Amino acid sequence: MGDAHMAMQARLMSQALRKLSHSLSQSQCILLFLNQVRAKISTFGYGGPTEVTCGGNALKFYASVRLNIRRTGLVKKGEETVGSQVLVKVIKNKHAPPFRTADFELEFGKGICRDAELISLGVKYKLVKKNGAMYSLNGETFRGKDALRKYFAENSTVRDELELIIKEKLYSTEAPEEEVTEETVSPDSTDEGVTAAEA
Repeated sequence: MGDAHMAMQARLMSQALRKLSHSLSQSQCILLFLNQVRAKISTFGYGGPTEVTCGGNALKFYASVRLNIRRTGLVKKGEETVGSQVLVKVIKNKHAPPFRTADFELEFGKGICRDAELISLGVKYKLVKKNGAMYSLNGETFRGKDALRKYFAENSTVRDELELIIKEKLYSTEAPEEEVTEETVSPDSTDEGVTAAEA
């Protein structure tokens, strides 16, 4: 029980992924790994990686897409916690441009909150007006996000119209461009170094 087996899981993962990668590509399957992030004990000076994933480096090299998912806050209804505010960073992506971020609400038992996304995108594209805690849509004012969500639940046609307009804005070429900051990453740096630089 107290025996120290150094890097046993890392060696096992390296061997297993060598065998699995070929058969996965032949069978057109997706293998999903969930891992935790731990504080790294030995950081090499200032600016080194402060967090590390368990199980060695093999998973980093074999993975096609790596996502860093963190809870940034809680969604509360009165005193009761009904969900989490989640920030997702794309650390590695072989299929699309990496280093993008997404911020959304996860409701317990339901998943990603569609109405909260509609409200935030509506505010971004100036379809929904926000003044402090007050929201206004089609000449009606609502106190807080919950009141606007209740309005969407009662009037699904208004929600569908807003969704269509937002989709048109997103798919059109005239969408407002955000400032894109380009980062140069040296080929010697690891994924952990990139996440440490982003934080």
